[in-house]
Amino acid sequence: MNRRGFSLVELVVVSAVGGLLLLGLFGTLTTQQHAYTTQTAQMDAAQSVRAGLDVLVTEFRSLSTVGGDVIAMDDDSITVRVMRRVGITCAVTYGGTPQLTAIPVGEHFAVFDSVFVFADGDPDVAFDDTWIAGRVGAADTLGSCSGQMAQRISLPGAAGAFAADSVREGALLRSFEWQSFGLGLYAGKSYLGRWSSTSSFVPLVGPLDASSGPALTLEYFDANGAVTAVPADVRRIDVLVRTAAPVQATGAITVVDSLRATVYARN
Repeated sequence: MNRRGFSLVELVVVSAVGGLLLLGLFGTLTTQQHAYTTQTAQMDAAQSVRAGLDVLVTEFRSLSTVGGDVIAMDDDSITVRVMRRVGITCAVTYGGTPQLTAIPVGEHFAVFDSVFVFADGDPDVAFDDTWIAGRVGAADTLGSCSGQMAQRISLPGAAGAFAADSVREGALLRSFEWQSFGLGLYAGKSYLGRWSSTSSFVPLVGPLDASSGPALTLEYFDANGAVTAVPADVRRIDVLVRTAAPVQATGAITVVDSLRATVYARN
């Protein structure tokens, strides 16, 4: 009966101390949550950049710069011939309109495809090796190579390039199209993307950020590692992209990350 309770002053003091502790804990949790959000956004942006650069690496690795696959190049764009379909030739009909019998690897060749077929010439020397260009005039699936289904492909207008026995069994046949890669606008922001003469801009990486340097940089190097502006001399392409995460770090600074990829041409 003589026990005393807490006084009003004691309750006020305890409430104030508890409020300060909760306020500090809330501030710590808020800081950690912001840091987590920032790191997650950075990782998402980096993964997006890597995925887009993987597309460029795949396309650029198939380039034959010596064979003229690089059409035009600048420090923020490049136009190239990219491989779309591949086949292995097992027979050639010379005279008149050349006809190839080839086993398609993956998708079949189609009428109007632009193609190259490898001409070996004299198998004992390399200086006469070349790629014969043509356009598919007709294509069917009625051919056969050692019992395996093959396509019969005619190349009208290419007879002059087919010297007798220049295209041998096993010669590579590949179709190609022109593709441009570079900066473009999508939803009002800058993206790294691709386009062609028959298709509009398709974004691959972005949005990109130019606040701390160029949003996209393409550099071209020859066999000796020197910078070159000659398409046929290109042996290596360095790609640098800068992307901004959709969050801000401490001090209202936009989080910017960059990623570089180095690609070596086929030859």
